[in-house]
Amino acid sequence: MKNKIVGILVCTLLITTVFAVADNEDNVDEVSVTYLLETLAIEQVDIGDIMYDQVILNDAPYCGNAGEPRLPGKAAYILLPQNTKVGEIKVTHGEKICLGSGFNVEPVGMPFPLSMSDSAPLPVPDELIYSSNDLFPGELFTEVGTYGFRGYDILVLRLHPVQYVPAAGELFYYPDLTVSVETIENEHTNEMYRGLEKDEFEVMRKVDNPSIVRSYIQQSSSNIHSSLIDPADTYEYVIITNKKLASSSGEYTFQDLIDYKESKGVSATIVTTEDIYADPSYWEPLPPFNDKQVMIRNFIKDAYVNWETDYVLLAGDGDTDNENDNIIPVRELYATCVGLPLALDEELEGYIPSDLYYCCLDGNFNDDRDDKWGENASGNDVANKDEADLFAEVWIGRAGVDSAEEVSNFVMKTLTYEQTNDDYLRNVLMLGEYLGFGGVAEYGAYQMEEIEPLIPEWYTIETFYERDFSWDAEQLVNYLNWDTTHLINHLGHGYTDYALKIRTYEAEYVTNDNYFFIYSQTCLAGSFDNWVPGDYYYEHDSFAEVFTVEIPHGAFAVILNSRYGLGRYDSTDSPGQRYHVAFIDALFNQDMRELAKANQASKEANAWRVNENGMRWIYYQTNLLGDPQVAIKGPEPPANSPPNKPDIDGSTSGKPGMEYTYTIVATDPEDDQIYYKISWGDETLSDWLGPYDSNTEVEVSYTWSKRGNYEIKVKAKDTKFAYSEWSDPLPISMPKNKPYINSPFLNFLQNYPCLFLLLRCILGL
Repeated sequence: MKNKIVGILVCTLLITTVFAVADNEDNVDEVSVTYLLETLAIEQVDIGDIMYDQVILNDAPYCGNAGEPRLPGKAAYILLPQNTKVGEIKVTHGEKICLGSGFNVEPVGMPFPLSMSDSAPLPVPDELIYSSNDLFPGELFTEVGTYGFRGYDILVLRLHPVQYVPAAGELFYYPDLTVSVETIENEHTNEMYRGLEKDEFEVMRKVDNPSIVRSYIQQSSSNIHSSLIDPADTYEYVIITNKKLASSSGEYTFQDLIDYKESKGVSATIVTTEDIYADPSYWEPLPPFNDKQVMIRNFIKDAYVNWETDYVLLAGDGDTDNENDNIIPVRELYATCVGLPLALDEELEGYIPSDLYYCCLDGNFNDDRDDKWGENASGNDVANKDEADLFAEVWIGRAGVDSAEEVSNFVMKTLTYEQTNDDYLRNVLMLGEYLGFGGVAEYGAYQMEEIEPLIPEWYTIETFYERDFSWDAEQLVNYLNWDTTHLINHLGHGYTDYALKIRTYEAEYVTNDNYFFIYSQTCLAGSFDNWVPGDYYYEHDSFAEVFTVEIPHGAFAVILNSRYGLGRYDSTDSPGQRYHVAFIDALFNQDMRELAKANQASKEANAWRVNENGMRWIYYQTNLLGDPQVAIKGPEPPANSPPNKPDIDGSTSGKPGMEYTYTIVATDPEDDQIYYKISWGDETLSDWLGPYDSNTEVEVSYTWSKRGNYEIKVKAKDTKFAYSEWSDPLPISMPKNKPYINSPFLNFLQNYPCLFLLLRCILGL
């Protein structure tokens, strides 16, 4: 009989950040972050006629590899101070709560290719783990790695707030965990640091301890000195293509796209692959780094640092088996045996075309210089660290073009979507096919129904769910041709030339002029190198390329898998679903409407479990074919008003060399947290201080070194980058302290200084 605690444990989510400092304030030697977790509950589930216990912890998604107990985990993203590296990591807990004994926690199911769903096995407990009397996972954390983002170093951890003794069925829960990271001085300076406010804003959205950004200052610049880039120029948006396509003379050209960007105030330019390859500063002589992919990536690094580039369009096909159409060559990243296997007894190796290589600019992706780029720590033969950089400095999209006609189609559809306000923008289409994974994974409808609540009510959702009725390619094409579809979310079967039940040769029947966007978890349809199983290549292009550039209809952009999509038996918690949900959440709930930004955010949100079965596989293969800067249209987020003009109060007179304390306060209309910058009136400006809660008084102190009259002013900004006016100045006087003399006798002495000195001697002064 089970001995269980009955009921639900409820805590409030809270994250706090604490510095532990040495004698010198600037010598930060420890960073601590505390996580207080939300609700925990236990339910029973039937898997293959066996009753298991399912542990549910809100805000702590499931993690683990096939056969392990399926337990919740917590992501930790901790910003390290500048020029430091990780020393010892400690995770401590507060109260330890015993939930009882006799639990049989459900096992994690193995991910399986969607195309092989009929052979997907039931989740099976790993006998070695389930027969053990040891705690599982036994540790309170797993270190994933340290990754660079725009010069900021982010430590990624997976926390384990729930522990399980399988043989006894005992469950333990820690409602609060504190991560303490010892930081060690590191002479290495990350060359990706640009010291820009927009970079600071982006990193603060990613980490649990944003106040650490104040430790970062500009220290060095890129060591690349090329003939192509003048650091005096700034180009936010760069198109990379070859000379033929750069000068193509179709109805629409890449210059039209550049002109449109410029008309919106976005500085933009075109750079050709020929010019990149001709610049020796991008060449690296040692194999395997002496290839075109490395040269293109080195150019992107140069543009990112010296042009302050944020967006790159890779404007060229990547046909591996056709040199003429291999315009922007692919980098195939390797899904390691820890990132996969897809099964317990077998490994499915994957060399995956991934433009992640071109947007994540730290490191070289191949420390051990073998044929496997992007191996995780266990596969790296020279260092126990991830070869891949998982956080992106620039946002990347690809246009798989190889002719003037395809350039024209791509640019025309991009510009048309950018400038339309047609009412079709309200319409979202959810497509769910028969999958065959059993239970809630028998049909894609169940996964799509998890996504529906994330879509704002402004949109109208239409569903084609095979669970509810059968539909075919002809019906879907007719629906698309009504010009009523804006966003398509899809889960079903696919192939290199097949998705949404439509073959690429049927694309000629698609005639819509209102262009749509597709996100699909299907297999292979995004294989822009034209690879098909069996390790050979089609001569014709993939579904993704046909629908974005080969026809003047269809999609203006897609995010599709370049290799197999993955599902699980009787579970909606598949690797592909995790990324799909995170993408929609970033798009609509995190104000990341730009496609490339939302796609990358969906990956980084899952970085804490990238080394689990199938997760690295999906991380690499979800590529955007489309303009990286295009933002999905729809209900505008509520206008973000800036904080009101701050108030400042404190002493208005004082003496040099003494410290004075002032109180500042501002209110944000949306109740966002606030940062403050202070002008002390002596040409000294503070850093941005905060964040602080809206309408909360903050004390700040300052010491003036010289006499004089000063005016103190304060400016506020919220976490969404809206700035207040400067406050009304508060005057402060630091007088010279010279007495005012009005006595006739003293005036007489001042006129006769010799008498004044004689009097001082007589009086002994």
